Amino acid sequence: MTSDNQKAVELATEYLTAMEQAAKHAAIAKDLAAMLLDLVPVGESVEIVPGVGIKVQAPSRRFDGEVARELLTDEEFEAICELVPSVKLARKLLPGNTVDMMSPATGRPSVRIL
Repeated sequence: MTSDNQKAVELATEYLTAMEQAAKHAAIAKDLAAMLLDLVPVGESVEIVPGVGIKVQAPSRRFDGEVARELLTDEEFEAICELVPSVKLARKLLPGNTVDMMSPATGRPSVRIL
């Protein structure tokens, strides 16, 4: 095994260990958050020292077109609609790797667990 391969194995081992620990800590944090949500009302905060602590915030809102369709008149709904390209239709109608050519990579390569 070359030194580069050995170093890659060592780094992969450390990475897997760190990810395992992160998953355990994430589970603990999720449980603690659930307990805090039972105790702290939305909009309130708990400071351990000034500027350090937690705040309970309301859930985020996301526009839902189906709900809009139910609540609005046909005219109102049509007024808020616009045509947008559809990747689903592009994959169905365009040849070969055309959709890939219209989908530039963003970000950096990532490491995933096998």
